[in-house]
Amino acid sequence: MQQPFMTRRNPGIQETVLECYDFIEDTVVRDTYCVNSDPFPKSRSMCNEQPCPVEWKVLLYSECTHTCGSGRQYPIKVLCIQVFDASTDGMSNHPDSECEDLPRPESVSCANFDCDPHWVMNVWSPCTEVCGSGTKSRMVSCKQTLGNGEEVDRESRKCSGYPPLEIDSCNEIDCPPSWLTGLFSECSVTCGHGQRFRPVKCTQILGNGETIILDSSECTGESAPQAVESCSLDVCFAPAILSNSSIFEQQETVGRIYLTVGQRATMFTKTTLIVSCPTQGMEKPHVQWLKGSAVIPQNRTMRVREISGVLSSLLNYQWMIQGLYLSGWTSFRKFLFDSW
Repeated sequence: MQQPFMTRRNPGIQETVLECYDFIEDTVVRDTYCVNSDPFPKSRSMCNEQPCPVEWKVLLYSECTHTCGSGRQYPIKVLCIQVFDASTDGMSNHPDSECEDLPRPESVSCANFDCDPHWVMNVWSPCTEVCGSGTKSRMVSCKQTLGNGEEVDRESRKCSGYPPLEIDSCNEIDCPPSWLTGLFSECSVTCGHGQRFRPVKCTQILGNGETIILDSSECTGESAPQAVESCSLDVCFAPAILSNSSIFEQQETVGRIYLTVGQRATMFTKTTLIVSCPTQGMEKPHVQWLKGSAVIPQNRTMRVREISGVLSSLLNYQWMIQGLYLSGWTSFRKFLFDSW
């Protein structure tokens, strides 16, 4: 059976191809079945002798963009040509204008094999300081580029050498002198109008991060911040002891009784009496207890001599209230209260 064979370019050659064919089974069989048949003469003839159309031909490609992990080569020398002899690759050059309607040759892939694992660094972050030694940071990871161009993460031990720095210093230059302020103190008064104070210094941060104190004249760029400011708290009240003029009579035996300055009481013997002195407009440390002209320490226990019965307790208590607890003294003025 004869089949045509042709080259793709002009001019081509057409020749017969011999195959042993079984017409009953309508299929090609092995040549051994046709050994007794007369051989069919081979023939060759020219074909497609008409001129080939013009086309782009790449004469030179660029180097591969990568040495591994899938790169690209781009055509850098392209001609418009026409093939006139396929057997000898004979061709003729034509002006580029004759090929302008044809698509230009594209890049081709190259280096399609895996790269070794390598360190990948992201860009540095902005420096934390504009002067006086700041820091910058970046992400560092171990990756590998595969032959298909895909980039995958690898363990750090897969990458050779020490990992690049992730944090580094930056802007290690002296800052210009500037004012440094501290925190304001508490108000100078506990009520009414007062003042608050804070430290204000002329300082400079050096390129090594050290801060030094300069003379105030060195900070010429701006006025010194305010070191003193006014403050206002609640309205002040006139110092006063909030006495109580009620009468208390003990009805049953208890361990201790709580009374307020100014009260009168009848109480049993051997009963502990705790007397408080509520105040307004003064703090507790400013209140003092007096017995006569002697100051009695805060929270001190005083023993009152017993006489007998309820009456003696009343007399003792009245003496204690008059002589001990009803004289309240502050740093502002002296108050004297009578329990009767």
